Amino acid sequence: MIRHLALDYFDLPETQKFHVYRINASETSQTPHTHDFYQICYVDRGEIQHWQDNEPVNLLYGDAFIVPPGFVHRLVFPNEDAFIYSLSFHESLFHPGFCESNVYRFMTALKLDTIEEKRINIRMKLVLDENQRYIIKSLFESLIREQEAAIPPQLGACGSLIAAIMCVLSQAYFRNDDSKGRLDDVAQYTKTMQECLEYIDSHYTSSLTLEGLARRFALSRTMFGMLFPQFTGTTLKPYITEKRISHAVMLVQNEALSLNEIALMVGYQSFSTFYRNFKKMTGLSPSQYRENSRLSREAE
Repeated sequence: MIRHLALDYFDLPETQKFHVYRINASETSQTPHTHDFYQICYVDRGEIQHWQDNEPVNLLYGDAFIVPPGFVHRLVFPNEDAFIYSLSFHESLFHPGFCESNVYRFMTALKLDTIEEKRINIRMKLVLDENQRYIIKSLFESLIREQEAAIPPQLGACGSLIAAIMCVLSQAYFRNDDSKGRLDDVAQYTKTMQECLEYIDSHYTSSLTLEGLARRFALSRTMFGMLFPQFTGTTLKPYITEKRISHAVMLVQNEALSLNEIALMVGYQSFSTFYRNFKKMTGLSPSQYRENSRLSREAE
C-alpha cells in the first residue's frame, strides 16, 4: 500500500513551507510513499538505498537525489552508519519572480514527467563533485539554522537557500555522464583494495574499523568508504559479519566447543551481538543450528 504524505506530516508552523533535518534512519520512508512536496536527500555519511518499484539504487557519501510531488519511492538505511540531509518543501515558499528562473522550470519539468507517468527525467541518483558537496552541505547547515531560529518567512532566507540547493542539483542532473571517468578512478585502486580484502580475510576475527583500515592502506576515510562497496557490493560492517558468521556456522557443529567460546573465536566480545548476527544470517539461533546439525548427522 502506498502512503501519501503532506508537508504537515512534520507538524510545522502554519507559515513554514519547508522542513529540513539530518537523520540516520526513518521508519516512514522505508515503505512506498509519495508526497505533495519536493524532497531532496543528500548523503553525508555511509550508504542508503533509494528504491522505485523493485529497483534499488545505492547512494554513497556525496550522492543525492531530488523527487517531485507524486513520485512513488522509498528509502532504506542498510546500516546505522548512514547520515543524510533531508529537505522537504513546497514551491509556494518562493517569491513570485522565481517562476521565471531556470531552476523553477527544472522543478516544473520534473513534476510534469511524474504526472504523465514518465520516468525519462526522474533520476534516482545524482553524483556531486567535491566542490558541489562542499557547497550543498554548507547550504543545508544554513537552512537548518534558519529553521531553528524560527525566522518569519518575510524576513528569512529559506527560499534563497533552497533555490541555491536546487541550482547545484540541477547542474549535477544535467551534467554529462562521467561514469567512465569514475570507473577509471576506481580502477587505479584495484591493487590496494585487493590487498585490503586479503588483509580482512586474514584478520576478520580482530577488531577492524573503517578508520584503521583506511590508515593502513594510505586512503582517506571518505575514499575508503566510497571504494569498499565498489569492490565488494556491500559496506565494511556487513562484509566482516558475513565472514565471521560463515566461520561460526562450521564451528557450531563441533559440540566440543561452547557457544561462548565460538563467539570469541570468530571475533565477538559480546555474545548477544554474536547471537543476533548468527540468527539474522542463518534464520536460526546458534543452539538451534547445532541441534539441527546433530539430528541431520544422526539421521544419515
